[in-house]
Amino acid sequence: MERYDTPLNFNNPELACNHMLERGRIAHQASIIAGSKLLIAQHRDKLRYAAICGGDYLPVLREFQAGYFVYLKRRNLDSVLQMAAKRPVYRVKDVCENGTIILQGKCGTTFVNNVVNCAPCHLPGIDPTIDVLLCNPENSLGCEVCHFVDQGESMLLYDACGTGWHMACLDPPIIVVPKGD
Repeated sequence: MERYDTPLNFNNPELACNHMLERGRIAHQASIIAGSKLLIAQHRDKLRYAAICGGDYLPVLREFQAGYFVYLKRRNLDSVLQMAAKRPVYRVKDVCENGTIILQGKCGTTFVNNVVNCAPCHLPGIDPTIDVLLCNPENSLGCEVCHFVDQGESMLLYDACGTGWHMACLDPPIIVVPKGD
């Protein structure tokens, strides 16, 4: 990197030529290393694909217990750069035998989700206290129908699953915000 960071001096053509040749040798060595690592990754992917298609692959089963903290996978990704797990951390209230899990948010709301949508959270020092005043949606919460994140004032939030719906997108559309929860 030091050889690439220094600017070339074209006032001295011979020195500039030597620096360019040196940079070419460095790039050649780096490309050989990168190419060999790509071959290793391709071979590993080919073996994994063969194991999946052959029936030898079994997914890792995670066991959750009451009191564990988990992340949830996002249902709608806005871009490939967005993290697949949602930012909030949820506490496991109960695990059912049918593969569902009852989760509780920081605001105290509980909802049911599937175990496959959960990822363990290993952050230390999570505060387990409940505060009902924290019930605010994420800024990136999109409508389940149109997937737009705008018009937050007309978005109805469904606490049981953490989804949002624009009043105009419902069938039939709602004109006035309903009273109560």
